[in-house]
Amino acid sequence: MRTALRTSAFTEPDRPKGLLIRFATTGGSYVDVTGSGENAHDNRWSCHGCGDSSRAPEVSYLFRIRPDANDHATACRAIPLK
Repeated sequence: MRTALRTSAFTEPDRPKGLLIRFATTGGSYVDVTGSGENAHDNRWSCHGCGDSSRAPEVSYLFRIRPDANDHATACRAIPLK
């Protein structure tokens, strides 16, 4: 029996240092959440597709960043250009 390989037109980018979560976007790109962890103030998200990123360092706790990153990934239709 042959096993079908799941392939994608897009290649997953390298995983950056401090990667906490990676979401797949609707357009086939990725949104990375990076930082020092749950209670750190340096957590940020950034999209490999459209280039958007988090803008509110005062709400950078992971429990606040995670839903924003997930919402962006759900809505973003930009495809990776690299």
